[in-house]
Amino acid sequence: MSRMSWVLWLFPIFRDRSFRWLWFSNFLVSLVMSMEKLAQGWLVLETTDSAFWVGAVAGLMGLDYVYLDAQHSPFTLPEIEKYCRLSQGFGLTTMIRIPDGERTTILNYLDRGANVIQIPDLQTAKEAETFVKYTYFGPIGIRSSTSLRTVMQVQDASMDNRKNLYEFINKN
Repeated sequence: MSRMSWVLWLFPIFRDRSFRWLWFSNFLVSLVMSMEKLAQGWLVLETTDSAFWVGAVAGLMGLDYVYLDAQHSPFTLPEIEKYCRLSQGFGLTTMIRIPDGERTTILNYLDRGANVIQIPDLQTAKEAETFVKYTYFGPIGIRSSTSLRTVMQVQDASMDNRKNLYEFINKN
Protein backbone atom coordinates (compact mmCIF):
# COMPACT_ATOMS: atom_id res chain seq x y z
CA MET A 1 0.00 0.00 0.00
CA SER A 2 1.49 3.33 -1.02
CA ARG A 3 1.79 6.16 1.47
CA MET A 4 -1.03 8.19 -0.08
CA SER A 5 -3.43 5.24 -0.31
CA TRP A 6 -2.76 4.45 3.38
CA VAL A 7 -3.71 8.03 4.34
CA LEU A 8 -6.83 7.87 2.17
CA TRP A 9 -7.83 4.56 3.73
CA LEU A 10 -7.34 5.90 7.27
CA PHE A 11 -8.83 9.35 6.62
CA PRO A 12 -11.39 9.09 3.79
CA ILE A 13 -12.05 12.85 3.91
CA PHE A 14 -8.67 13.35 2.22
CA ARG A 15 -10.11 11.87 -0.97
CA ASP A 16 -11.67 15.25 -1.57
CA ARG A 17 -9.08 17.42 -3.35
CA SER A 18 -10.56 20.66 -1.98
CA PHE A 19 -10.30 19.38 1.57
CA ARG A 20 -6.64 18.39 1.04
CA TRP A 21 -5.88 21.94 -0.14
CA LEU A 22 -7.79 23.41 2.81
CA TRP A 23 -5.99 21.16 5.29
CA PHE A 24 -2.58 21.87 3.79
CA SER A 25 -3.13 25.64 3.73
CA ASN A 26 -4.32 25.63 7.36
CA PHE A 27 -1.28 23.58 8.31
CA LEU A 28 1.02 26.11 6.63
CA VAL A 29 -0.73 29.05 8.31
CA SER A 30 -0.36 27.39 11.73
CA LEU A 31 3.31 26.67 11.05
CA VAL A 32 4.03 30.24 9.95
CA MET A 33 2.16 31.70 12.95
CA SER A 34 4.17 29.50 15.33
CA MET A 35 7.40 30.59 13.67
CA GLU A 36 6.29 34.22 13.94
CA LYS A 37 5.66 33.88 17.70
CA LEU A 38 9.04 32.22 18.17
CA ALA A 39 10.75 34.98 16.19
CA GLN A 40 8.96 37.69 18.18
CA GLY A 41 10.08 36.11 21.46
CA TRP A 42 13.65 35.84 20.20
CA LEU A 43 13.58 39.46 19.00
CA VAL A 44 12.32 40.69 22.39
CA LEU A 45 15.01 38.69 24.20
CA GLU A 46 17.76 39.97 21.89
CA THR A 47 16.53 43.56 22.13
CA THR A 48 15.87 43.77 25.87
CA ASP A 49 18.00 40.91 27.25
CA SER A 50 15.15 40.35 29.71
CA ALA A 51 13.18 37.16 30.18
CA PHE A 52 10.60 39.32 31.97
CA TRP A 53 9.68 41.07 28.72
CA VAL A 54 9.64 37.75 26.86
CA GLY A 55 6.99 36.61 29.37
CA ALA A 56 5.01 39.80 28.88
CA VAL A 57 5.09 39.44 25.10
CA ALA A 58 4.12 35.75 25.41
CA GLY A 59 1.02 36.79 27.32
CA LEU A 60 0.11 39.44 24.76
CA MET A 61 0.62 36.98 21.88
CA GLY A 62 -2.05 34.66 23.25
CA LEU A 63 0.16 31.74 24.22
CA ASP A 64 -1.24 29.18 26.66
CA TYR A 65 1.79 28.58 28.84
CA VAL A 66 5.32 29.62 29.71
CA TYR A 67 8.01 27.00 30.35
CA LEU A 68 10.94 27.92 32.59
CA ASP A 69 13.95 25.64 32.99
CA ALA A 70 15.31 26.24 36.50
CA GLN A 71 17.53 23.16 36.34
CA HIS A 72 19.81 24.29 33.53
CA SER A 73 19.55 28.07 33.89
CA PRO A 74 20.41 30.51 36.66
CA PHE A 75 16.89 31.50 37.77
CA THR A 76 16.66 32.66 41.38
CA LEU A 77 13.52 32.05 43.44
CA PRO A 78 12.58 35.77 43.46
CA GLU A 79 12.86 35.79 39.64
CA ILE A 80 10.71 32.66 39.43
CA GLU A 81 8.07 34.32 41.60
CA LYS A 82 8.14 37.44 39.40
CA TYR A 83 7.70 35.36 36.22
CA CYS A 84 4.90 33.30 37.80
CA ARG A 85 3.00 36.43 38.81
CA LEU A 86 3.51 38.00 35.40
CA SER A 87 2.38 34.84 33.61
CA GLN A 88 -0.67 34.40 35.78
CA GLY A 89 -1.57 38.05 35.22
CA PHE A 90 -1.87 37.22 31.51
CA GLY A 91 -3.73 33.97 32.21
CA LEU A 92 -0.77 31.79 31.25
CA THR A 93 0.05 28.48 32.89
CA THR A 94 3.56 28.51 34.35
CA MET A 95 5.47 25.25 33.87
CA ILE A 96 8.84 24.95 35.60
CA ARG A 97 11.52 22.27 35.39
CA ILE A 98 12.89 22.41 38.93
CA PRO A 99 16.56 21.76 39.83
CA ASP A 100 15.96 18.60 41.88
CA GLY A 101 13.29 16.50 43.58
CA GLU A 102 13.98 17.58 47.14
CA ARG A 103 10.86 18.29 49.19
CA THR A 104 11.99 21.84 50.00
CA THR A 105 12.67 22.57 46.34
CA ILE A 106 9.23 21.35 45.29
CA LEU A 107 7.53 23.40 48.02
CA ASN A 108 9.58 26.51 47.20
CA TYR A 109 8.56 26.46 43.54
CA LEU A 110 4.90 25.68 44.26
CA ASP A 111 4.75 28.45 46.88
CA ARG A 112 6.24 30.87 44.36
CA GLY A 113 3.30 30.23 42.01
CA ALA A 114 4.29 27.40 39.66
CA ASN A 115 1.21 25.75 38.16
CA VAL A 116 3.08 22.72 36.82
CA ILE A 117 6.44 21.37 37.94
CA GLN A 118 8.65 18.90 36.13
CA ILE A 119 10.99 16.91 38.36
CA PRO A 120 14.25 15.84 36.71
CA ASP A 121 15.80 12.38 36.98
CA LEU A 122 12.65 10.61 38.12
CA GLN A 123 13.54 6.93 38.33
CA THR A 124 10.73 4.86 39.87
CA ALA A 125 6.99 4.89 40.43
CA LYS A 126 7.62 4.99 44.19
CA GLU A 127 9.61 8.22 43.77
CA ALA A 128 6.77 9.70 41.70
CA GLU A 129 4.22 8.80 44.40
CA THR A 130 6.38 10.47 47.03
CA PHE A 131 6.76 13.62 44.92
CA VAL A 132 3.00 13.76 44.36
CA LYS A 133 2.45 13.61 48.14
CA TYR A 134 4.72 16.64 48.50
CA THR A 135 2.39 18.67 46.29
CA TYR A 136 -0.91 18.00 48.11
CA PHE A 137 -2.05 19.22 51.51
CA GLY A 138 -3.42 16.80 54.09
CA PRO A 139 -5.16 14.44 54.21
CA ILE A 140 -4.09 13.50 50.65
CA GLY A 141 -0.48 14.59 50.92
CA ILE A 142 2.14 15.92 53.29
CA ARG A 143 2.60 19.45 51.97
CA SER A 144 3.27 21.97 54.69
CA SER A 145 1.02 24.87 55.61
CA THR A 146 0.24 27.15 52.74
CA SER A 147 1.79 30.51 52.00
CA LEU A 148 -0.07 33.81 52.07
CA ARG A 149 0.28 33.92 48.27
CA THR A 150 -1.74 30.73 47.87
CA VAL A 151 -4.42 31.92 50.29
CA MET A 152 -4.74 35.25 48.48
CA GLN A 153 -5.53 33.49 45.18
CA VAL A 154 -8.65 31.93 46.68
CA GLN A 155 -11.62 34.31 46.46
CA ASP A 156 -14.29 32.13 48.13
CA ALA A 157 -15.82 33.09 51.52
CA SER A 158 -16.24 29.43 52.49
CA MET A 159 -12.45 29.14 52.70
CA ASP A 160 -12.35 30.70 56.16
CA ASN A 161 -10.75 27.67 57.76
CA ARG A 162 -7.69 25.70 56.66
CA LYS A 163 -9.55 22.40 56.24
CA ASN A 164 -11.87 23.87 53.59
CA LEU A 165 -8.94 25.71 52.00
CA TYR A 166 -6.79 22.56 51.74
CA GLU A 167 -9.66 20.55 50.27
CA PHE A 168 -10.31 23.27 47.68
CA ILE A 169 -6.65 23.53 46.68
CA ASN A 170 -6.19 19.75 46.52
CA LYS A 171 -9.15 19.49 44.12
CA ASN A 172 -7.91 22.31 41.92
